[in-house]
Amino acid sequence: MMPRWNHMMWGIFPLLVLVGSLLARQPVISVPQQQEKIRQLVKQLYRGQAIRVEVEFIGPLRPWHVEPGVDSLSAAYRHRRLPRGYAVFVLRAHRKGQIVRTRTVAVQVRPVHAVFRLKRSVKKGERIWPQDVVVDTVETSGIKGTLLSQLTAGDSLYARRFLKAGTILTREDVHPAYLVRVGEMATVLLQRSTLRIQMTMKALQNGSKGDRVWFMHPQTRKRIKGQVVDRSLAIVVP
Repeated sequence: MMPRWNHMMWGIFPLLVLVGSLLARQPVISVPQQQEKIRQLVKQLYRGQAIRVEVEFIGPLRPWHVEPGVDSLSAAYRHRRLPRGYAVFVLRAHRKGQIVRTRTVAVQVRPVHAVFRLKRSVKKGERIWPQDVVVDTVETSGIKGTLLSQLTAGDSLYARRFLKAGTILTREDVHPAYLVRVGEMATVLLQRSTLRIQMTMKALQNGSKGDRVWFMHPQTRKRIKGQVVDRSLAIVVP
């Protein structure tokens, strides 16, 4: 008498053959193809913004069995900010222009930028001159904020806080020269169609060109927000 497990094996064997046959007919997207698609997208996202970008894949990435008829592969990143550090990408398999399968892939993105590093410590409110910085090349995935992209002799940039020597400068660390200062009187213009009103008001905030700050009328104490356009001059915007 044939052992019971032999009967079971004879029953399972045709199923295994069928599954193997179906897998053999399924298109397979290789690991190198998947990796290259993500690297291409990262390179495109950082075009003109980094010297180079290093991409490391987290965990094992396996060949991808997809539906018959799949004719293209694309990659997507679903955030507005540039990928930096840990990031998740989406691979999409297409058939005749339609997405038929997706897969998420986790990576470490390490952009390398040319940055401005302070040569000396700078006090809050102190001006930063071009000779105060040195250009360095560093991997920036751990840096918070928007990197400062340029600093020329014509730029008037001031420290928002105390910055110690060696700090890599970001936009959040500096501000342009204040054209309106707290406590100073400024001209605030209100213009609506043919109506034009000019008021002298007290600034309640510091403001550089383009900043929107609060002003207060010295008699009525009414507050209004205006956009700084020049020294001691702001306009009321909707």
